[in-house]
Amino acid sequence: MGASLKTAFHKMYNVKLIIACIALLCVISAAVFMFHAPQNTSYRIANNAVSERLLAVEKFVSPQPTPCTCGHKSYGPLEDGPNIRRQKEVLEWKRYHNAEIEPLSVCRAMSPFQYVGGGITLEPLGTVRVIGLSIHPSAVAHLESKHDFVMKLSSDRLIGVIHVHTADFDTVGNYTTSLIIRGKADITSIDDALHSIYYTSIVYDIDDRDTINLQLNGMNVSINIRIKRQTVPFLIDPGSGDITKKVTVVVKTFERYDAVKRLVKSVHQFYPNMTIIVADDSENPQKIVGSNVKHYIMPHAEGASAGRNLQLSQVRTKYFLYCDDDFVFTIGTKLEIFLEKFENPKVKLDVIGGTFGDEKGEPKESCFGCRTISWVKGDKDGDCFIRHTTEKYDQLSEYPNCYMADSITMFFMARTEAFRRGVFDPEYERVGHTEYFINRLGRIRLASCDDVNIMHVRESNPTYAKYRKRLVDRNDQRKNVQHMLFNMNLKCFTL
Repeated sequence: MGASLKTAFHKMYNVKLIIACIALLCVISAAVFMFHAPQNTSYRIANNAVSERLLAVEKFVSPQPTPCTCGHKSYGPLEDGPNIRRQKEVLEWKRYHNAEIEPLSVCRAMSPFQYVGGGITLEPLGTVRVIGLSIHPSAVAHLESKHDFVMKLSSDRLIGVIHVHTADFDTVGNYTTSLIIRGKADITSIDDALHSIYYTSIVYDIDDRDTINLQLNGMNVSINIRIKRQTVPFLIDPGSGDITKKVTVVVKTFERYDAVKRLVKSVHQFYPNMTIIVADDSENPQKIVGSNVKHYIMPHAEGASAGRNLQLSQVRTKYFLYCDDDFVFTIGTKLEIFLEKFENPKVKLDVIGGTFGDEKGEPKESCFGCRTISWVKGDKDGDCFIRHTTEKYDQLSEYPNCYMADSITMFFMARTEAFRRGVFDPEYERVGHTEYFINRLGRIRLASCDDVNIMHVRESNPTYAKYRKRLVDRNDQRKNVQHMLFNMNLKCFTL
């Protein structure tokens, strides 16, 4: 019985081996056919197969817009009148920002030449060589057997001209948006020509894209060109002194002078020379005493976001620390720990959040204040986003006590340059910090850590509470919701 099973197994193994060999021969035959079949057949077959696959890829990458939902206890939708205006604004926004979208770079199978699908960049009105073009070794014999060589290159958007510097081929349309190169199919001359093709931008735009469509022996490929004006770095000299030369504390206060004075005192207890910027929109301003305190008086009840923008505009150090006015520095508020992370070359962060703790410096919990956001693409009625308060992203490999996040609490240190790329929306007068981080989604890198903490001593009074609880304008929350739906092109959201 055992011998029979062994014989049957060997027979089955041999059959599988034969089938595998036949399949391999079919693949090799197909490859040989693709390179040596007549031109009007080989590349047409490849193109048809590629076109079908590209169509499938395009449907997967760019699906038709479908409605999205946010579940229970969500805000939305936008009211009818503003919704009509928003749809017009969305179209305008997409038209303006389409150049920022990275195009697909498809490397087609069985191509007779090698090419770079993307990564070629030049200044507006500048010139760049179209690098990476060469004949694939497996296609050399096929091309030379044709005797004649014809290659066409064209600018898809007609915003650049293409030119080649060669004496071995005839050209039609050199230095135009459509170039034809033709001549005898000598592989050495072809390679020389391919290394001498240039693209010149002819339309000035600080950020634009073009595509060079290249045709060779019935094969079509696309080469993406990025036209980008050089940006200038914004560098802030950190100086050679201690941390007070690198960090500024900023705080927005409103009708809570006991709280903000207590904060200023606590800051100077641990960092006597630290500069503190206070933005104040109280109705009857009081003087805030302290060394290195810059007190800016604003119009009454101008709002939290306007005050934060004012503070940020006055920061002169490389980093700043944001605090609410009812925070108090403790022995656990060690700003050097924040700074050490920023200056670690292995870490790339724009904002690092801390946690709230007691007077001994003990943190409440790990990753306190971490927020993650799920953004779901929608249809013409807008997208949807859901903010999660319990889910976490990855830990930082260098600092396991830190987690990446989309939004954090209002106790954080940040790079001044990174924060200045965006502003707090002044439409949000009583709220706004979460809305800022949502507006900056995908533009700044945030992490929340539990090794720097601050004491939070809640303080209120009738005047402050009247504004904080929106009793002055009971329609304030509805206006904020409608503004957020319009401003971020949302159908609904949860906080």
